[in-house]
Amino acid sequence: MLRISQLLDPGSLDVVHQRGGLGVVIARGRIEGADVIVFCTGAMTSGGAIGGQECSLIAAAIEEACGERCPVIGLWHSGGAKLAEGVVAMDGIGTMFAAMVQASGQVLQLSVILGPAAGGAAYGAALTDLVIMSDGGRLFITGPDIVRSVTGERIDMNGLGGPEVHGRRSGVAHLVTDSDAAAFQQARNIVTLVTQRATSMPAVSGTKPTSGPSCPNHHAGPTTSVFWSGRSSTADRTVAHSWSCKRNGRPTSS
Repeated sequence: MLRISQLLDPGSLDVVHQRGGLGVVIARGRIEGADVIVFCTGAMTSGGAIGGQECSLIAAAIEEACGERCPVIGLWHSGGAKLAEGVVAMDGIGTMFAAMVQASGQVLQLSVILGPAAGGAAYGAALTDLVIMSDGGRLFITGPDIVRSVTGERIDMNGLGGPEVHGRRSGVAHLVTDSDAAAFQQARNIVTLVTQRATSMPAVSGTKPTSGPSCPNHHAGPTTSVFWSGRSSTADRTVAHSWSCKRNGRPTSS
């Protein structure tokens, strides 16, 4: 809960779902006045592992964000799927992935990696539009012990999936920060950039609305580039251009 409150505007936190025994909290709030939906996996409950119920809640939060046309932000610190649930957890992971894919290009999806995020949590974060890693973030499919037993390679979590690996080598992380507080600020900056520019977007003529299971109000077609107005930095324009292209199904390269 503390992590969510650090992300949102003071006094705007509204917990939608929190139940003992579940490794995820769903909340609403605002960032610079803009509505957002947040889900947070909590390391204090079963290491943040996610099963069928947790994944269903995350999928519902994403679908809700689509319906309300607001950004959805995931705060990740999770050991991955609940192995004890077996195929139930795997089905839940698939449901979560499907919601993320259906929302792609419809609403802004951000992931903030605050601790180890393994397995399904790693895949889930990587499916979103932008990934921010704090200095404590670790992102990998399977941990060092499994890597050692299978390949013989001795490596720690940082070497396997730390900020250096994903910020400089793999490119999975778009932004790397030296603290959780800085990661939250970067997330706030991106949400503000996108929401403030998007709200001033003029209507696009000649487009036809398309319907989908998660985002029924999405309008396909070209978008007038309001992202280029004003005095924004090159980094700001790059982030906005990447998300705008993804939203309209165009390649992100210029």
